[in-house]
This record gives sequence, C-alpha cells and structure tokens, in this order.
Amino acid sequence: MEILETLYREVIGFLGIEQAWEILTSGNYGALRTYDGIVAMVRPIIPLLILLEFILGMIYKKPQTKVYKVNFLIYIFNRVIGRFIAIAMVVLIIGVFEKYAILHTEPTWYWFIYGYIVWEFGHFIYHYLGHKVRLFWCLHST
Repeated sequence: MEILETLYREVIGFLGIEQAWEILTSGNYGALRTYDGIVAMVRPIIPLLILLEFILGMIYKKPQTKVYKVNFLIYIFNRVIGRFIAIAMVVLIIGVFEKYAILHTEPTWYWFIYGYIVWEFGHFIYHYLGHKVRLFWCLHST
C-alpha cells in the first residue's frame, strides 16, 4: 500500500492539483482573491494540457506519441532512480567523511538549522557554478 501512496503523491505532485483541490473541497473561494489562490488554480493547467495532448495523440494514432511515451518513461525512470541515488550518495558521503568532521554534533534543533543553511549554501554554489562552468552546465541543464 505504501507504493500506491507514493504513486498517488507523485501523480498529484506532477499535476500540481493538491492546493486547487483543497480550495475547491473546502469551499474557501475567498482564497482565489489572493496570489497563492490564483497560482493554485493556474498551476495544473500545463500538466493537464500535456496529458490531454498525450491522450488525444493515442486516440488519433499520431506518430508523435512515441516521443511522448519515451519522454514520460524517462521522467518516471529519473524520478525513481534519482531518489535512490540521492539517498545512497548522502549516506555514503556521511559515512566516508564523518571521521574528518571538525565539529561533532548531536541532533538538536539548532544544528538542524545550521545543517539546512550549509545545505542551501552548497546548493547555491552548485547552481552558480552550473551557470559559469561548462562541465557543470551539463549537470545543471538536465
């Protein structure tokens, strides 16, 4: 059942309909007068149009549906494999470099804030270098 829950969250996340569905089911239409409410209703349009184009392509047997199938399967493959690789690399790097740590910490709230800031700064540097170094651009553009 956990697999079905994960699949459900992936579909909802891809379509971006969670916030719009929450607004519609709660009856809180006053939220549509805010910027976040408008974004929640507009965000699902592009993914739904992509799905509509894919379904119509399947119905009318257009040759472009082969391209859509390949792109869709690549998207799913990247999401699944990327998640496992990311988790495995974090565990591996922690295991390798933990003995060289300058600061040894306990899992307290303020160290989580520090860790988050360091993580975001590292991601910022990676992103910045992705725009400046050609080799990193190959990794950034995917």
